[in-house]
Amino acid sequence: MDAAGLSRAILGLTAEITAAVDRAQSAPKEIRGVYDRLKTLQGCLAQFETLLRSSDASSAIKAHLQRWDEVVKGLSRDVNELLGTIQELHDKLGGKGLKKLQAKMGFVVDRDKIRRLESQLSTHIETLELLSGTLNVEQIAALQRDLTSMNLSLVGIGVQVPGETKWKQGFCFSFHLANVPIINEFIDRAEDMEALERVLLPRAPPNRRQILILHGMGGIGKTQLAVEFARKHQASYSSVFFIDADSKDSLLRSFLAIYRRIAAGGLSKEEESANSLTQLEDVAKKVLNWFDSEGNGRWLLIFDNVDRAPGDIGGFDIQAYFPPGDLGSVLVTTRLATLPISGHRRALSPMSVAQSLMLLRSYQLGTASMEAERNLLESLAGLPLALSQAGRFISSLKLDVEDYLDLYNSSKAEVISQLPRLIHHEQAHGKGSVATTWLTSINLLKDRMTPEDDCGEHHRAYHLLRLFAYFDPTNLDFEILRRGLIGNNVPGWFRATFQSRIAFYSTVGVLLDLSLLDRTETKGSYAMHRVMYEWLVHILVRETDIDLLSLAVAAVGFSIPDVVTPRTPDEVAKLILHANAMLPRLVQKGYALPHVDFHLLSSEDLSTMSTLLDAEPQHLLMRRIEYPLRFPCNLFWMDGRQTVALDLLNKSMRYLREQSGFEDDPLSLVLMYTKYSKMMVTNLEEADNVLRNLLERFDSLNLPYWKVKTGNMLALLMKRQLKINEAVSYWQQLLPECRNLYGPFHELTSMVFHNMMGCLVITGVSKAKQHVEAIREDTEAMAPTQPKARELLRQLGLLYLECGDFKEADQVLRKVLSLEIELNGQDSIEAGHSHGGLAYLGLQYPQEDSLFHGQEWRRIQEHVYGSTANRGTADSYIVLAELLCMKIFGGEAEPLSCFMRGSEIYGQLKDFGRVEKIRARMEYIQQRGRMEYVKRRGRVRTFGSAILG
Repeated sequence: MDAAGLSRAILGLTAEITAAVDRAQSAPKEIRGVYDRLKTLQGCLAQFETLLRSSDASSAIKAHLQRWDEVVKGLSRDVNELLGTIQELHDKLGGKGLKKLQAKMGFVVDRDKIRRLESQLSTHIETLELLSGTLNVEQIAALQRDLTSMNLSLVGIGVQVPGETKWKQGFCFSFHLANVPIINEFIDRAEDMEALERVLLPRAPPNRRQILILHGMGGIGKTQLAVEFARKHQASYSSVFFIDADSKDSLLRSFLAIYRRIAAGGLSKEEESANSLTQLEDVAKKVLNWFDSEGNGRWLLIFDNVDRAPGDIGGFDIQAYFPPGDLGSVLVTTRLATLPISGHRRALSPMSVAQSLMLLRSYQLGTASMEAERNLLESLAGLPLALSQAGRFISSLKLDVEDYLDLYNSSKAEVISQLPRLIHHEQAHGKGSVATTWLTSINLLKDRMTPEDDCGEHHRAYHLLRLFAYFDPTNLDFEILRRGLIGNNVPGWFRATFQSRIAFYSTVGVLLDLSLLDRTETKGSYAMHRVMYEWLVHILVRETDIDLLSLAVAAVGFSIPDVVTPRTPDEVAKLILHANAMLPRLVQKGYALPHVDFHLLSSEDLSTMSTLLDAEPQHLLMRRIEYPLRFPCNLFWMDGRQTVALDLLNKSMRYLREQSGFEDDPLSLVLMYTKYSKMMVTNLEEADNVLRNLLERFDSLNLPYWKVKTGNMLALLMKRQLKINEAVSYWQQLLPECRNLYGPFHELTSMVFHNMMGCLVITGVSKAKQHVEAIREDTEAMAPTQPKARELLRQLGLLYLECGDFKEADQVLRKVLSLEIELNGQDSIEAGHSHGGLAYLGLQYPQEDSLFHGQEWRRIQEHVYGSTANRGTADSYIVLAELLCMKIFGGEAEPLSCFMRGSEIYGQLKDFGRVEKIRARMEYIQQRGRMEYVKRRGRVRTFGSAILG
């Protein structure tokens, strides 16, 4: 991110520190020095923000860290001085005198908390240093939450003195740690701990039972947080008991252990030897009656690992084992997000970067470079169990962090499988290694599958989870996944999953309930934790299944339209991530992927696929065949890995020819077209010969779709050879054929038309205008009923703009806007695109409402896409900034703000070239003023680009 975005995040952190200082104004004079240091910290943050605005963010962070370190050391000195003062008072006044002092001050000094605060602050400084080169808004926000949750206020230094509590005799039992999974180093998760405290801590007077369900994926730290809560607050309860609810047997035996402690006079012989289900149930009832005794209302019960719902094999109704009275506190830990219990719910998320760093360093791993630590933290993504096991793995084998990373990246399956043998961690975490903790969830899912048919909800969820091993885990999107339906032999479970959104949401809901997936901010999109994904890929779905690979390739491949690509570069980047995820499997078995033959489809399937591909059924029949492998090859080529793409294409062509026995096998010709449509960039002469040969072969095989595509590519090759007139002539021959076969609004027709217009604009705008005029009347006539006609009409408006006929451009674009608002509504993205066209026009042909159209474009983009980084939204901010610069009245602040926001979005999309261009404009405006900038900019070409210049 840039310095400006980081500045705003730091400003928010400054506000939190300011609030802490304000709350501390009434602090006793003995600790006022600590809060003076907080004020210094506040000033330090303000200076940090100023530095970020005025210089390079990375260097500013590194330079300013020294000041942070000074502040923390000063805070440590003040705290130690405070402790020394109180110890001196204790020595002079004695215990009773200290109590009086405490009563006067209103709090008890918690020295362990002070020391922990010092350590946490120091770690946050190290975290900033560690991330200084790659710091982003999310990491700053996490840092802000951590510092705030440390409670840098009066409560952060002391704890309130509870009133004297006299427990009823016979109800007081300390928290026993026998059979309780504990760890030596618990890393404070203050925000989550505070959530538990708000619900579960006893109230005065106790008059209602409090229940909290703590849920999250296996290994996320639910049990350890519950145990730490009990250890921290056991003095607030008359009794605290830990119950292992992993199974009904372990639950009943936990009740037996409780009964041994509470039974007055000991157990009878029958009770002591209780072993049958009936005997254990009788003991549990006696324990529950004890919890319901009069005067016994300040207890805490922790039910750990309630991972099976009542309807599951081995499941039971956990609420039947809650004490019946409306008193006490109950904490339940579970993987099931929808466990049927009434109460407060808290989803436990991965640790922050700072917490992860503290946990990792607790294993005393020795010296490690910042880069190695950062890479390890990124690979483990805040999962406590994975962090702990990595630390133990490194310690047990006496490795460096760098050595562990090399092993993990090169041999993930071996490292994951070695964890249970190398790490005796079951006692500490109760569930063993990451390799076993998620296997528990998978086994539970399999148990639920047993009574269903092959297309039942849980069967579908299991297969869908396995399919996710072929995708990137950060963007498992319904709109992409459902295109796996495009094929001749789609499995029944996949058809059932994607027959509707409701069916998909129902299937995904099973995985969400087991905490195997997480929702993202984007509707219909889900994500999987990185470490769990590695386990899925390298352990559960290690062998490549050709049917799953075929679904994945179709889903990703058909998400990029074959002719034109309306997807934005950031959306294409997500598809590239998916292609990268399946690359090792493509290398293994990609050559044997099945093709799609549209002639073999049933009428129902053909209708489904025409909807998915936004094409008429008859046009798909003209297309006849498709080989999905070529789409990921295109993505690899776009990503700069031409060798990978060529190897896959060549291997597949050899396999297809061997299988068919024909050199002119249609599928191998389709792959040949794909190969040379890319290679023409580097080898013009060879590509020219091959494409002309393919043109003849597709014609002889009666494949008109592939003939037109090859002819279009041949004309593009002529353009690249600077044979402009020859290219235009060839497109003019293709255009009537496209219109006759597919109609005026088909993608092939649009592709040929736009390519031809691009050449005509180069040779002279008059010819371009003639072609625009030739199709304008038909397009306007069809626009009220045809969405593609309205899109083409909008493009014609932009072509008028490119030709310099601004009045005609204005007239056409306004007509399109009127139609889109009437047919789709004023908040539709179609209306937004039309506002965008008029905003572009306003940069060269200013109108009174040009600024309005720019503002509406931005508003609609944000209305449709929200906080999601979207290139159209970034474009709208930049065009609006340019329009604001052109205002007669106004200052620099508003356009600079729009430039800054657009730059931030481009940064999130990793389009750093555009970020640099925008930054240069902002600097020029700040130095010379916006009017000078407008004069310098002059009139610019806008067609096809929102980054003006």
